[in-house]
Amino acid sequence: MTTGLLGIGASALDAAYTALRTTGNNIANVNTPGYSREITSFTPQIQTSLGGMYIGSGVAVQSVARVYSDFLGQQTNLAQAGASQADSTAQLTSQINSLFSDTSTGLGNSIDNFFTQLQALTAQPGNAATRQTVLSAAQQMAAQFNNYDGQLQSMGQAARQQLGQQIQTVNTTVAQIASLNDQISLASAGGQTPNALLDQRNQDILALNKVIGVTTSTQGGAINLSLANGEPLLVGDHAYALAMGIDPANTQNVVVGTQSGAGIVPLDPTAGNGGAIGALLQFTNQTIPDVRNRIGQLAASLSAQMNALQAVGKDQNGATGANFFSTPAIATSPSTRNSDAATVNLSASISDARVGPMRRVANM
Repeated sequence: MTTGLLGIGASALDAAYTALRTTGNNIANVNTPGYSREITSFTPQIQTSLGGMYIGSGVAVQSVARVYSDFLGQQTNLAQAGASQADSTAQLTSQINSLFSDTSTGLGNSIDNFFTQLQALTAQPGNAATRQTVLSAAQQMAAQFNNYDGQLQSMGQAARQQLGQQIQTVNTTVAQIASLNDQISLASAGGQTPNALLDQRNQDILALNKVIGVTTSTQGGAINLSLANGEPLLVGDHAYALAMGIDPANTQNVVVGTQSGAGIVPLDPTAGNGGAIGALLQFTNQTIPDVRNRIGQLAASLSAQMNALQAVGKDQNGATGANFFSTPAIATSPSTRNSDAATVNLSASISDARVGPMRRVANM
């Protein structure tokens, strides 16, 4: 009885000591990013038979487990991907806002100055100095149009470089998660609960969602990752590389997705794939081309209107007025999948930019 009683007391002390250590570890890691609080669970030790009765033999530590919800973890990852995409979009579009916000030296000021000089010319049409001032204002306005377009192209190129860097981050992080999957599976197979490794894996998945939105599924001790288009990014310890390439349907755009043979299974840039990559894709393939197109439409419409007015007037020598502005050719980007000459040798021209929205006619 004495030995049994001492044994029961010793088991209780050991169990309580383990619980105290767990509590102390929780306190020590209260500010550790990604740490999940742990709790100690107890279970009765195997009872002993004594004269037909079963006598308790103390308590044992059953497990030291994390307090973690898979559902809440998935919701956190989803929210992280959306918040990261929103933040990245705000940072990217702020560049465009800054470009157009300068009212003293911006494009709007150049256009206003041009029309101001034209108004002054109507009062002194024969004044050589006034005529030269109009020409100078027109050149400055044209240069400003070209300058804005060049800056927008530079923004697009910088965004593509950022895409490449973010893709490298994704591939590195996925490789780390694959390694953790392997370590966790080995530890779980041995009956262990690798809480620190599980926390690290969750933290890596959360960091991954800052870059690109992923969904998770559990397979044994491993976590599989998939992209928004359903393509696997990680299965067990096998990672699928993320890559960037030229969009075959529009060679001015880029695609991002997992590699499949010699091609890429692309993400949809309009689907809100989440993370910084989702924002960069929309900025590169949609926002920048749309702003450039609108500036081009404004330039083409202004040029067409001015040239039309010139055509109905006379110069100082009585000759019909020549075009005041020249409009560059419209760039086209036929799909690389096209095989017939009509679509490979695609060209486009502006039929009428003077009234209403600009209309374009493709010549094949």
